[in-house]
Amino acid sequence: MQSAYSQSTIVAPWSSPEAAGFDGRALDLLDRDLARMHDDGALPAIALLIARHGREVRVTCHGGSGAASTPAVDAETPFRWYSLSKPVTSFALLTLHDEGRWQPGDPLARHLPELADLRVAVADDRAAISALATEPLQRPPTVQDLLGHRAGFAYGIATPPPHPVDALYARRRVLDFQQPLARLVGRAAALPLVAQPGQRFHYSIAHDLQGAVVERLCGQPFGDALRQRVLAPLGMHDTGFHVTPAQAPRLAALWQSGAGGRAEAAAPGPLVWDVTQPPALQSGGGGLVGSLADLHRFAQAVMAVATNAPGALLGPRSRALAVTPLHHQVPAAGGHPTALGYCGGGLYRLDEPAVLGSPVNPGTLQAAGAGGGFFSADPASGIVLCGLMSVLGWRRPEVPAFLAEQRVYAALRADVDRAFLST
Repeated sequence: MQSAYSQSTIVAPWSSPEAAGFDGRALDLLDRDLARMHDDGALPAIALLIARHGREVRVTCHGGSGAASTPAVDAETPFRWYSLSKPVTSFALLTLHDEGRWQPGDPLARHLPELADLRVAVADDRAAISALATEPLQRPPTVQDLLGHRAGFAYGIATPPPHPVDALYARRRVLDFQQPLARLVGRAAALPLVAQPGQRFHYSIAHDLQGAVVERLCGQPFGDALRQRVLAPLGMHDTGFHVTPAQAPRLAALWQSGAGGRAEAAAPGPLVWDVTQPPALQSGGGGLVGSLADLHRFAQAVMAVATNAPGALLGPRSRALAVTPLHHQVPAAGGHPTALGYCGGGLYRLDEPAVLGSPVNPGTLQAAGAGGGFFSADPASGIVLCGLMSVLGWRRPEVPAFLAEQRVYAALRADVDRAFLST
């Protein structure tokens, strides 16, 4: 089902897919694939948007926000963003870098003094918690380490835990939506790091700590600073750390992938919390709830930074930091040491997409969340692809984000595209 969405686009949509260089019949195949996943019970709801050069090409939505009687999903339906929150948080922090409020080499404790006395676990990834010994820091973690998930912090949300310190984080409830951000900082300060700062990539609470830095530097709650610095300037009025009473009836239900890949109600766990009420923890790592329309606005802001467009959210001081890999130590690269980089803007950059089986162009920036949401900004082609869904632990071989990517790039018409790019 394709929705109108014209009132929410950044500029007027393309008159047709062909006008934007796509074969509309080929894009219909993606709509068919998503409809099949919905009808099979694997994908209760999805909202997907394709844009090129800032203009909408197509918006496709399937399903309802909850049970059969709930409103149909559209571009304004609120979904849980999970880790799509991360680049939004990093962009807020980078606006403060533009103002000279912090430097990449700053010791993290300069902004979060609670982290001045950290120690490092001395153990391999399989050691028992009871066997953990610690050693002093070789150097303090920096803000740049935090931007690249190389400060040494853990997360505590994966099962099984990837490291004994992750098990400690889970046991001590470091990430707890019933406790404020200051409590998260204090609990992290009391536990050892996974590794020496700068030594290795370890997915972590880094973006929650970035939110804490923003909160301290701005002297206001993180959510208020985020709204002033990112959400309001970009017109992301449907996004926040909880839904409003007016939004609540349309909130997309949360599911998990069960037997045979069919969706079932999500069981209680660290990724399940009530987003209809303001949380104690404003989580920069995974707490945002927002619409497809707002995700599109943010993805276009990323594209503007990557292409040095006039009026971009970030200034010259921060643009390169936002979209240039700090390192390529990313496990998702599957052993290809230079294929996938992690940027200071909380984004992955595909530098060798072909070796990862991706049809996008080198330099494409991407992010994804635990519920299956994703966005991709490809500066070389001008293509932005955004999708939101709410299914934890996807089990089917066809991943909607990857499928959308394959179908969209296969739909690029070489003859039309050449003429389009030459104008």
